[in-house]
Amino acid sequence: TGAAKSRVQAPARASAAIAMISVNVKWGKQKFDNIEVDTSEPPMLFKTQLFALTGVPVERQKIMGLKGGPLKDDADWASVGLKPVRPA
Repeated sequence: TGAAKSRVQAPARASAAIAMISVNVKWGKQKFDNIEVDTSEPPMLFKTQLFALTGVPVERQKIMGLKGGPLKDDADWASVGLKPVRPA
């Protein structure tokens, strides 16, 4: 079986300078809104959060929808293009 795939979309936040950013995660037919991501921590922490929500083990996760392809465990948040999106 293949890896579980999630897509990440960041809604607007009050300030881009804040290390915490709120994102929406789609996994299969489920959607998890306003998941807090601490951009001062490595992506592995975010994957651990997703494990708590989905039950998908960290090593089986494939986080999609970011600049540069799937999110790597040692990626720098600034390089993956995770930024707030303006509300509609």
